[in-house]
Amino acid sequence: MRWTLAAALLFIGDDLKKGMDTIKAADIQKHQVYIASDELQGRDAGSEGGHKAALYIAEKLQEYGLDPCGDSGTFFQPFGGGGSEGPLDDANLLRLFKDTTLKASEDFKLNAGFMPLKASKSGAVTAAIYFAGYGITAPELEYDDFKGLKLKGEIVAVLDGEPPSTDAKWNGDKPTKHSDWTAKIAAAAAAGAGAIVIIADGDLPKRDDLAWPPDGKDDRTKIPAVAVSKSVGEAICKAAAKDLAKSREEIDKALKPRGFRVPKPAKLQVSPKGLPGKGTKNICAIWRGSDEKLKDEYIVIGAHYDHVGLGNAQSSRGGQGKIHNGADDDASGTSTLLDIAQALVEIKPKRSVVCLWFDAEEQGLVGSKEWTGKPTLPIDKCVFMIQLDMIGRNDLTKILIGIEKTAKTPKYDKLAKLMGDTEKRFNLKFDWDGADDLIQRSDHWNFMQRGIPAVFFTGGLHADYHTDKDDVDKINFQKEELIGRIAFFLVHTVANQAGPLK
Repeated sequence: MRWTLAAALLFIGDDLKKGMDTIKAADIQKHQVYIASDELQGRDAGSEGGHKAALYIAEKLQEYGLDPCGDSGTFFQPFGGGGSEGPLDDANLLRLFKDTTLKASEDFKLNAGFMPLKASKSGAVTAAIYFAGYGITAPELEYDDFKGLKLKGEIVAVLDGEPPSTDAKWNGDKPTKHSDWTAKIAAAAAAGAGAIVIIADGDLPKRDDLAWPPDGKDDRTKIPAVAVSKSVGEAICKAAAKDLAKSREEIDKALKPRGFRVPKPAKLQVSPKGLPGKGTKNICAIWRGSDEKLKDEYIVIGAHYDHVGLGNAQSSRGGQGKIHNGADDDASGTSTLLDIAQALVEIKPKRSVVCLWFDAEEQGLVGSKEWTGKPTLPIDKCVFMIQLDMIGRNDLTKILIGIEKTAKTPKYDKLAKLMGDTEKRFNLKFDWDGADDLIQRSDHWNFMQRGIPAVFFTGGLHADYHTDKDDVDKINFQKEELIGRIAFFLVHTVANQAGPLK
């Protein structure tokens, strides 16, 4: 029978469908076009281009909502003397775009235009803005700025305080509990907001809860939350052809909500840590499991985001001195893993799932050696590892898998059965032997050396390997989608099965 994606999906249970549907060739392509672009100059380990790729990956992880599991509560694990922390200004931003192309923007400065709340959740949100008046939900006062709204991750902008009123229900000049910032944040989060901006009635106030970055562990809000100056609030309203003062007056007079959408998107990013500087670094994220007994165990999905830069006599097979974009090696695995990471938030696995992007693979699997030698999570809790490396070339169903083939190793039998069941599910045949000569040449090897069951996915070598011809225009994005969905299926299966693979 000829393999088709539609036929394969007939074998996928309904519990997987939502996550599987988010893994799309077009979305993978968007990541890959940037990661394998000339701008990144071949992503040599520790280079400026590699640094840009790392920041791009981390930014997307924040946007998707995965938790960091690198060093010091960040997405990064610097090694080899690289990745020193940069200024907070670069890690925290509020940007109002001039149109939906997300190119031109008006940016506001940390500590002047905006300041994260001390207990704000870290993260990045790019979305439309909804002005929600005072951001109050108070049924007992017959007032609700969010009534009937179905927010889907929008950034909510609200006024500080509450409507002034002599009405006894509002306690006259004495503020009610609804004017408290934590109440506004909770109301916005309950309405589906992705982040909240609280507009001050002047410059940024001097408040203890605006001490940033936090100096200890605080109760985190559910969404990123910042206070902004009145001038920033005016800019937000102006983008919707509204006036901040008049909007407040209308609400105060009618004691009724007067919300509106801002047609221009914004980006809000909050981080208590500065971004790392140039240098070698792994990128580490986790989607936490839901089962009390199994959530401390985890599965790793990995890819390496570095390549060989301009190539040299040792690393290049052609075109030395020219940009080696490494679209297949391994922008393919890197981009597909990003799409898998986004799909993870659609499921609630029993075990946790860890996404790792390794640096300096091309220098001898250095990044994965660093992580397995100095893991940011207990490595004895790792039950399975999947590596995606060069998965975007050759025929659609030419999928090589590398697994340990030692007859005396019981874990091989269990892993082999899992992969055989996967073939049946997707109605295809893997190449079980084609990756044998490559088994020690990607990051899964360092996990195998630790006794962790692992599988290596690759589409195989080709004439453009390690040359300046490995470009995006030769990538089979449909194949990357297929392998991404297979990997996602494996993750879901192992994350929810009762026993381990060994």
